[in-house]
Amino acid sequence: DQTLIKRKTGLNNEILRKIIEGLIKSGVLIEVEAGKKKLLYTSETFEKLSGQLIEIIYSLQNENKLAPGFSKEEIYSKVKTLPLNSFEAIFSNLLNKKKIRDNSGKYCTIDHKIAYLGENDLIKIRLEKIFREASFTPPFIPELVTTLTKDEKFIRTIISDMKNEALLIEIDKDFFLHSCFK
Repeated sequence: DQTLIKRKTGLNNEILRKIIEGLIKSGVLIEVEAGKKKLLYTSETFEKLSGQLIEIIYSLQNENKLAPGFSKEEIYSKVKTLPLNSFEAIFSNLLNKKKIRDNSGKYCTIDHKIAYLGENDLIKIRLEKIFREASFTPPFIPELVTTLTKDEKFIRTIISDMKNEALLIEIDKDFFLHSCFK
């Protein structure tokens, strides 16, 4: 907090701001937006906290291999000591740097893939074949529900995963093309 730094150093705002800007430009400090506030971190601390947050997400993924991701609240609940505004700032930075991705409000690491087993893996393979063979006239989601005799939520989960793996391209919420046709 700059007010605290100002009080401890006795420097005026202009000088303090120039020093901070120099430290930011040199990479010693990182300034991040956290709501209406700007937070300052040393580069080392910021990277350490970012790494810890990524490790928490990896841990959640290992415990829940079929989950497409986790809500911010679920992830934050695993963080023991980080204030919410710091969590938000680090989380946003990880999203911007493409270290984590957003799956419709569920977050995971950029390399996360759902580990389908047995019949579910066969359905994913079948869906990919359906979309590849359909070319530019693929089925809509309701048609897939009927064809595969699976519920819509299940089909959407697999399609969302296929989209995240760049196997499918979303045209609108019920219409996807295989990526080989882009």
